[in-house]
Amino acid sequence: MNVRFSASGRTIYDGIVSPGMLHVAKPAVPVRCIFRGPYDSLHLHVPNNLIAECSRGMLGQSAAVFCPEPGISRDPMVERLARALLAADEAGESLGRLLCSE
Repeated sequence: MNVRFSASGRTIYDGIVSPGMLHVAKPAVPVRCIFRGPYDSLHLHVPNNLIAECSRGMLGQSAAVFCPEPGISRDPMVERLARALLAADEAGESLGRLLCSE
């Protein structure tokens, strides 16, 4: 898909993206994406308290410090998750209706 993605009014990416590409935004950062043509996207919200809870389980970590740099990266696990959710939706079974909304 072809997109222009911006955060806080600054263009982060403009061009072709492939499955598994992602952006992580800090809380309250306004983001905007213009999709040029057909697309599939997945938006996940991870609460700050969950990030803090996960960091407590890491050895040597006293507190969660989450400062993502603006940009887009690619993660094969994110691609697999997205494809699994799309497959569940396409199957039309109750699991698909539970996980995916239109």
